[in-house]
Amino acid sequence: MPADLEAIVAAARRGTLEFTDHYIHERMGMDRRPWYSEVIFGIAHGEPRIMDDDRGERDPRGAVCTIACQAPDGTNLIALVNYEAEPMRLITAYPADEENP
Repeated sequence: MPADLEAIVAAARRGTLEFTDHYIHERMGMDRRPWYSEVIFGIAHGEPRIMDDDRGERDPRGAVCTIACQAPDGTNLIALVNYEAEPMRLITAYPADEENP
């Protein structure tokens, strides 16, 4: 099943897009990682668009898509979302000007 951007945006707006332990560990270790609230704003309101969709081929935990969006301050963000999980999960997020370390 391909990623449904409208469903991901709806989850962000409802507050049901959960974050993973991986996201927390990366956020705690790297100051430049965006806060959860910035990522949620970007997905819900910051011109989100799907850049890539693995459809479950690269991650055994489910299908993951890469979303480009903007934080409230205009920073371009990249967010990886497991859209197949119930509830959907934010795996990681980082500024678009950095590669995913």
